[in-house]
Amino acid sequence: MQRIFVVQGEHWSVPGKPMTAHATMGLAQREANKLVNIMLADAKLPPITEDASDEERDSALERVREDSINGGTDCDVWITPLDVEEEA
Repeated sequence: MQRIFVVQGEHWSVPGKPMTAHATMGLAQREANKLVNIMLADAKLPPITEDASDEERDSALERVREDSINGGTDCDVWITPLDVEEEA
């Protein structure tokens, strides 16, 4: 078995949910932070760093959700670990 990490997001004003797969949790976390930064920019809030912690990312999402002017309540970014079988 091989483990990959799937990053998904939901933006309050952009239809669809982006989904990317990554070989390591570190790469997935960086991609998740990029998605959060897109939402922060749209809400005119300061960005987080590319290597921000899970707690910093969650806090940034809360700031976006609290931004009622832009309707940011319907937004999220998450990482799902997924075990996939390797070819024999």
